[in-house]
Formats: sequence, structure tokens, C-alpha cells
Amino acid sequence: MTQLYVTAPDGKIEKPEMELKSFVKTGNLNPGEKENVEFELNAQDIASFDEDSSAWIVEKGTYEVRIGASSEDIKLATTFTVDKDIVVEQVNNVYPEVDVDKLYKIRTMDGLKGLVEKMEASGEFTNGNAAHSLKLHLTALSHYENQQATAKVIKHMEGFKVLLDDQKSNGLITEKAYNRLKTGANSYMIKWR
Repeated sequence: MTQLYVTAPDGKIEKPEMELKSFVKTGNLNPGEKENVEFELNAQDIASFDEDSSAWIVEKGTYEVRIGASSEDIKLATTFTVDKDIVVEQVNNVYPEVDVDKLYKIRTMDGLKGLVEKMEASGEFTNGNAAHSLKLHLTALSHYENQQATAKVIKHMEGFKVLLDDQKSNGLITEKAYNRLKTGANSYMIKWR
């Protein structure tokens, strides 16, 4: 077996000292026999993920390529230089920003209503009726919470999340408020499941 290792330059993105990037299984060779193998190394193979920019990046600098039977048995080595950072793939952050300290504190309907009021006060609704309808829905839910009516709380909380989805799709609520309220609703539901 022949293996290809790459050592990337020190840069902004933390990387291991040496990484196995490819290998080729050779045929059964007798002592002294040789076999030619080929490796192809592309930008994706040497890219590292940069969390700050949500992108796979090849950082500028000098890369060392080593080929051998193992990382301890290197037979060939060479270098190549990348003159500037290369963005190989830009990705989207699929997880909304979540205030983890607040995430698990929403255990009551009043906590959720307080979050709606906070979002309303900071202008996160494009229409005053949107916040009012959410608070009205939560007031009704408080009634079921006080009765400890688990099935009704769950059913109506699912309705609350549908209302949030509707408000988002109609542009009545900001993405930030939507994500925080949806996360808060899910946090609240942990108590009832």
C-alpha cells in the first residue's frame, strides 16, 4: 500500500501536523519489484473548514506532500505553494444563533410570553397584530398548563409553532425572533413530553 500525506501551512485554521489524504493498494510485489502509482490531489482534498466564514478554504502558504508505505516510512517528499486563500465551497449556517443560557430557562408559559413581549419591544414584529395573536395563543395555553392538561398543552403548543411558521412565511416576524421563539417553544415542550 502506498499512502499520500499532506502537511498544511500554519494559518488561521487549526489543522493536524500531517493528514493522510489518499492511498493506493498495490498488487502483491516480490522484494525488489516496483509498481507505478498515481495520485491526484485537488483543492477540496486540502481544504479546511473555517467556522468564522462558514466555508471550506485552502489557506495560502507552503504545503508539503509526503508519499510512503506509512507515516513512519516516507519515500518521497515535495512541496507546493498556494499564493492566496482559496474558497473551495461556501456553505450556510443551518443552525440559528441560540442563547444557550436562556434556552433551558423557558419552562413556563409566562417565560414564553415574556420572550414574545421582549421581541415585540425590540421591534422584531412587522405588525402589532402578530405579537398580539401569539400572546393571545399563549394566554389560552396558560389555562391548560395550570390544569396540568398535558395532551392539550402539547396540541396547542404545536398550534403555536404553526402560527410562528405562518408569521414567518408572511414576513410578520424577523428571522431572529422566529428562531428564538421556536427554540423557546421547543425548550418549553421538553417539560411536557
